[in-house]
Amino acid sequence: DFRFGAFNSGAASKEMRFIFVTLGYHPDLIGGAYRYTTEVAERLVQRGARVQALYPADVSDFASETRNGVELVRIPDENGWFISNFINENRSMKAALRRLLNGDTTDQEPPLICLCHAFFGPALSWIKRESDLARAYIYHGPWSEEFLYARRSNGNSALKKLMNSVIASGLKRVEHKALKSSRAIALMSQSMKSRMLRLHGSSQVDPEVIFGGVNETQFCWREDRAKIRSHYGLESSDFLMLAVRRLDPRMGLDCLLRAVARLKIQNSNVKLWIAGKGEQKEALEKMARELDLEESFRLLGFVPEEELPRLYTAADCVIMPSLDLEGFGLATVEALACGAPVIGSDSGATPELLRPLEGMTSTSLLFESGSDKSLYKTLVPYTSGKQSLPDRKICHRYVVERYTWRGPVEAHERIYERVVRRS
Repeated sequence: DFRFGAFNSGAASKEMRFIFVTLGYHPDLIGGAYRYTTEVAERLVQRGARVQALYPADVSDFASETRNGVELVRIPDENGWFISNFINENRSMKAALRRLLNGDTTDQEPPLICLCHAFFGPALSWIKRESDLARAYIYHGPWSEEFLYARRSNGNSALKKLMNSVIASGLKRVEHKALKSSRAIALMSQSMKSRMLRLHGSSQVDPEVIFGGVNETQFCWREDRAKIRSHYGLESSDFLMLAVRRLDPRMGLDCLLRAVARLKIQNSNVKLWIAGKGEQKEALEKMARELDLEESFRLLGFVPEEELPRLYTAADCVIMPSLDLEGFGLATVEALACGAPVIGSDSGATPELLRPLEGMTSTSLLFESGSDKSLYKTLVPYTSGKQSLPDRKICHRYVVERYTWRGPVEAHERIYERVVRRS
């Protein structure tokens, strides 16, 4: 049974303490934001902090466990209509957080409560910005715009557009209130900082860009690339493009298929594999048939994380065709860490990751978002053999020298010192 305050026994005195309030935790729920929270949380523990993560899961009542040193508290995940889910889960989260805090001992440092999604903003509304409890917002993306992108494939009737617009306005208000109530705001890229300021205006605190990272022991250089390609049935002449994306309209995968269809006319050895699952699966399969790509195209479905480094190693390049809202791009840095050159759209944070690599290697790695013609023009020199992609070892070094998890972990510690200890 879950007993609030049970985690207090044996806790170190005066240690940094973080409470992450999130919609999911890896690998319980797959997604870049959940991976980010998990990676940072576990590394904070390794550096001596006390860390708790509260999130909804498939439980009938509150449940808890300690995993890799992080104290996990799960609240019941509702399965009804969005509004009822929103109300009930916020009520449960508020109760869980309050009772967790009430179980604290007096010899502990106060926590920094890190809100990881606006969905749970109401659950923290009782914590005023001026109170002794400090809250930070780890801003992964604009909720209202993510909602509208997800609804693009659900019909375009005037009534649906109006309803979606009304709902999006409500989500934006919830997010705005959560931002204004936070003592600190952290974002993953300059692009997302600009987006947030454009949507919500200037804030009382200066948003801090802290980027993401890569687990360099998991996503790393492999010497046995030829063996790995052979394992996947690839010939030395095959040019494999890989996309690791959720099958969602925002990811620009239809644009990618159209570009590959044009490339295949010039080079029959071009192949495209897409790893991921989502609502676009049937539409992409149909599109591949219409473009006569069936022999060159594979939907791999969900690929376990431990298999991804092998896929990245096998690929000649990785494509990131997102249309918008790419807050950082964990898949981009993970692919590069494995030595796979990345070709990405010029939207979101992708240019921030790839432009320095373009300058180092005198290559073209960016294309116009949503344009299969632009993607084709970027890829054709590489698939035709007229130009070489960036050297794989350079790609690897580029990432491990710039994007390790130490950066965001230390940023969280700095935020704690600034807003909790007021140093």
